[in-house]
Amino acid sequence: MTVSTSLAVDGGYGHMGGVWWLWAPMMLGVVAVMALVVVVTWRAAHLPERAAPDEGRRAREIAHERFARGEIDAAQYDELRERLR
Repeated sequence: MTVSTSLAVDGGYGHMGGVWWLWAPMMLGVVAVMALVVVVTWRAAHLPERAAPDEGRRAREIAHERFARGEIDAAQYDELRERLR
């Protein structure tokens, strides 16, 4: 097949049929989606850890137990209760 025959068969546009310019936006879209997936995954993996909701309750229980055993006096117990609210 000669060059002139090849040009006659595909109209001179090559194997992409003259729509090569559509591939650039499509490839940019694919790259953008991949970047979005990477960013979302990274953010999800690096979220700050949250304290357990009952952590403060347990601290108040410990203060109450210490007060009941006499390890701390009423003023210290009241101060701890205020701080742990």
